[in-house]
Amino acid sequence: NQDICWSWTPKCGNYAYLEFFDFDVLGRDAYVTINPPINGKSKFYGNEFNPANLPPKTIGFPADTAVMICFKSGKIVNGHKGFSARIIDKPNSDWIHSPNYNNVKEDYYNCSDTPPPHGYGTGIDHCDVRSPSSKGQTINMHFCRFDIHSPLEGDFLTIHPNPTGIPKYFGDSLEAAEAPPQWTEYPEVQYLTVCFKTRDTVDDHEGYLAEIYETGMSTTYGPGTDYYSSSYDYYYSYYAG
Repeated sequence: NQDICWSWTPKCGNYAYLEFFDFDVLGRDAYVTINPPINGKSKFYGNEFNPANLPPKTIGFPADTAVMICFKSGKIVNGHKGFSARIIDKPNSDWIHSPNYNNVKEDYYNCSDTPPPHGYGTGIDHCDVRSPSSKGQTINMHFCRFDIHSPLEGDFLTIHPNPTGIPKYFGDSLEAAEAPPQWTEYPEVQYLTVCFKTRDTVDDHEGYLAEIYETGMSTTYGPGTDYYSSSYDYYYSYYAG
């Protein structure tokens, strides 16, 4: 019987980054909870042989937001080892991207710049969670690069809440049939989660780069609109992507 929680509050101007190294949590009443939720879920359990309810290997949480991780086990654990993880601070950014975009270190990155020299790597299982900074703000997501090309069982992106009926996003450009909308707004959404998974072997593809920003109210354009303009209260001027 164990019931323990850990809380992490990032320094001002940072977000919490959680990385799991091992995860083997099974048995009666054995699970891990994580808050803020990921893909709308907070309860996780399983191992490599029972992966359906595993957490992502790495998670980036919303800016300046405390994270709570709790572990609970019942009387019967059947020799399962538990989990090991590390949580650190990383600087806030208005961008989410595949790991090969390491040069995205600050805002106002120019999407017309040369893409990374190398494609994304193997075995990625990463989620980014974003939330509005205050009540009444609306999250917007704008993709300016997208190149995740493989069969459905291979490399793909998921978005929660999902703006379309496509369960997994992939393709060699934003024009692909299975690509996500170039721009979507998420009014009244408390947490937006974008997850990226890759296979054990991958081809050479650019990955993705998207900007997450806020407006003071929703626009009149619908989800998936490729272009919009308005005079609403942005945190900064919108660039031509």
